[in-house]
Amino acid sequence: MPETSAATELVIRIVRGEAPPRALEGLGIAMERQGSRWKLDNAAGLTAHPTIRDLAHGVDRYATAPEGERKEWASLVMGASGVFNFEGIGADPAGHLLLCSMLDIALGDEPDRRALELAKLIVAKSK
Repeated sequence: MPETSAATELVIRIVRGEAPPRALEGLGIAMERQGSRWKLDNAAGLTAHPTIRDLAHGVDRYATAPEGERKEWASLVMGASGVFNFEGIGADPAGHLLLCSMLDIALGDEPDRRALELAKLIVAKSK
């Protein structure tokens, strides 16, 4: 497995949409698709703590991606709670909106318009 800080950074990049979800396999995390869900074997116990800004970048990045690609990203990120730790983010109204929209995307629904607008605003402010 790569050095922990580099591995954690890669996990954050996946949330941000800067690295493909399958990059987890390069970290030694076994991934198996089971219908619309993912089963991950995170034997190393790698966990990253994305921020609301990280979520916003991912939502913004995948807003215009093909539906299958967008759904795969959201279902993996939302379903891999052992790898992506969103603790505390849902308590913030912005974080809650983004997480709810990601769940909608994972279930095959369109992203929430308000979440997309919020994501664009957060991304613009972070430049």
